[in-house]
Amino acid sequence: MRDISVVICTHNGAKTINRAIQSLIKQSLPQNTFEILIIDNASTDNTEAVVRRLNDVKNLRYFFEPKLGLSNARNKGWMNAEGKYVAYLDDDAIAGPDWLERILNAFLSVPTAGAVGGKVDPVWEVAPPPWVNDLLKRFLSLLDWSETPVVLDDRQYLVGTNICFPRMILDKYSGFPADLGRKGKTLISNEEIELIKKIKKDNYAVYYDPRIRVEHIINSSRLKPNWFRRRFFSQGISDAILYQRTEHPSTIKKISYAIRILLYILTKPQKLFFASYPSLFPAALPGCHQHIIMLGFLYGLFRTEN
Repeated sequence: MRDISVVICTHNGAKTINRAIQSLIKQSLPQNTFEILIIDNASTDNTEAVVRRLNDVKNLRYFFEPKLGLSNARNKGWMNAEGKYVAYLDDDAIAGPDWLERILNAFLSVPTAGAVGGKVDPVWEVAPPPWVNDLLKRFLSLLDWSETPVVLDDRQYLVGTNICFPRMILDKYSGFPADLGRKGKTLISNEEIELIKKIKKDNYAVYYDPRIRVEHIINSSRLKPNWFRRRFFSQGISDAILYQRTEHPSTIKKISYAIRILLYILTKPQKLFFASYPSLFPAALPGCHQHIIMLGFLYGLFRTEN
């Protein structure tokens, strides 16, 4: 058994995945103590060819997952992993040279940890516009909770581009829910949030160490107002799915909740106006993002797919 397995899930990530893999090849851990699993999630570009060129990397394995969905790919990863721990790195992320060593040290420091993660810094493809403030950066999977290691409370979270679980935890909770997480270009999320909620409920610690650091390449397409509006609306849908799964509300309770949300939204109609034209008023996005999330929540609360 390896000490740790790294899973990189990718969908049409041929342009970035080599950089992610190279950051793992250069890790401070001996190569025979970890493995790299590439889960190709229904890619239609030359992702497979890019990975196959690295056939001299002996601890690298490639898998194809035909069913589209990030959670499907993540689950295929841990189910094929040989490591005691399973770490996830995005195909557009770059691990620090001691990333895996820091992760293993974290689990030694906190034996009750059910999940470990760390800081995510941006690598901007283009300079971000001035209206992309710290609040909006949270929606780009950037993370910086503290300068020192800390056990996270219920308001804090880890992000999927820099997270690691004991394999037995993933087995215990059956991994990630398949109806949450990205599917192609959709922006549904919360798959790791649901898993972390289960972990915390059973009194496992969720541990953050800023020295467990990765860099996340932020594509220029994510710095456009319409992308953020889609991201906020999708977050609302994701929150509604998670709310229904954890709270099991009756139809009456759902309607009552929806009325309260709608009344709150209507008290500030100007925010709805700004949200409707994000390209014209990008600087207003931080102030109206919660309204967009609420609209997505209302949609997610009653959509037939739930």
